[in-house]
Amino acid sequence: MEFSFALSRELFSSAGIDTGTTLLLKVFSEELDRGLLQELQNRKGPLHILDAGSGCGVIGICAARALEGIDVRANSTDRDELAGIFTGYNARQNGLESEKFSVHTSTLFNGDRDRDLILSNIPAKAGKPVLEDFIRRACPHSEALAFIVAVKTLADFTRSTIADAGAEILRETAGPGHTVFVFRRGGTASGPGGGFRQNRFAEDQARSNTVSEEETFLSVYRRQRFETELEGCALGMDTFHGAPGFGDPGAALLAAVKLSCRLGLNTEKFRADRLFHETEQGCYPLWFYKSLGTEKTQNGKAILSGRNVLSLKAAEYNLKNTVSTALVTAADLVSAGDALLGEGPYGFIAALPENMPRESIPSHWEVLTLLLQPQGVFLVSLPSFLAEQFDRAKISGFIRLGNLRRGGFRALAYRKA
Repeated sequence: MEFSFALSRELFSSAGIDTGTTLLLKVFSEELDRGLLQELQNRKGPLHILDAGSGCGVIGICAARALEGIDVRANSTDRDELAGIFTGYNARQNGLESEKFSVHTSTLFNGDRDRDLILSNIPAKAGKPVLEDFIRRACPHSEALAFIVAVKTLADFTRSTIADAGAEILRETAGPGHTVFVFRRGGTASGPGGGFRQNRFAEDQARSNTVSEEETFLSVYRRQRFETELEGCALGMDTFHGAPGFGDPGAALLAAVKLSCRLGLNTEKFRADRLFHETEQGCYPLWFYKSLGTEKTQNGKAILSGRNVLSLKAAEYNLKNTVSTALVTAADLVSAGDALLGEGPYGFIAALPENMPRESIPSHWEVLTLLLQPQGVFLVSLPSFLAEQFDRAKISGFIRLGNLRRGGFRALAYRKA
């Protein structure tokens, strides 16, 4: 069976299929040959497959194609909107129909219990609390089966977490740097404390069905409290696993804040709804509104957009007492132009993307003509070499208001005529 995959420099394993994924697919193929295929064929109703943390979709696409003779409903999820775009493209390139293969940008599971076969190569950097929650909730019923990859340093942790969840490890296969675990929730767990572990699993499942999505998000992803001061404004934020920006403010943020103060962008004259794109866990918009010193009811609405749904949810949480928010997942301002226009156009847009491919710079200028109101202002902070290219590509109808360099980054501000 042949496959073709488009990869991205901005996604995990950009140079080729990584060794952990390769090992998982090898184990999955062997298990199909050893009887799993027959077991799945004998099940009644559609088979629901989940590829959690899908990246560009390799695992889910390969599994769905390998089970083409079965009524399959495959779902690939990732916290990164760009990953979803690549997964959808790769699914089409490999002959999978949309009604059989769906793609979602979401946190893990996100309340979805329709999963019979779970395959995942979640990066270790997701954090142990996230991995533990994933394993605990992986198999929602006794027939569900999970294949997961763990890096070598987390193999013992993964093994013990599976046992604590009351699940049974059916196979464990180690490679040079990874271990694949195949497990299912079971009434056959053996060894000391087996019955206790099963009861604990059942209790955890019941509890996870009664708590709200926000409570689950906070209990699993919340990392630590972060206190800082920007231009005389004291800020307190909660930081979250899986979202960047949990240490001291970086140079990109500091440049954006400094230029905003210099130009008076954080003032009442920009009272309309505002768009904040790629602001990590919300530090810039939190500073923006805190420095205004007004009440939440006077702040209008902040539209938060970006690739990482965890970053968006973190920013939403950090801003909940300061301004009303709406979230839009967006790989960049260009690809989400239509969705963003549903809330716009805007009097003020601030963007702090980690990267902006040079090829997309002209398209960004074009979409800004639609997203900005007349006399609206666009603030962007980029690595200096990209900022220079962005500034050179400026089109007619925009006036540069100012720029500021700091630590290898450059903040620029423009007004639409």
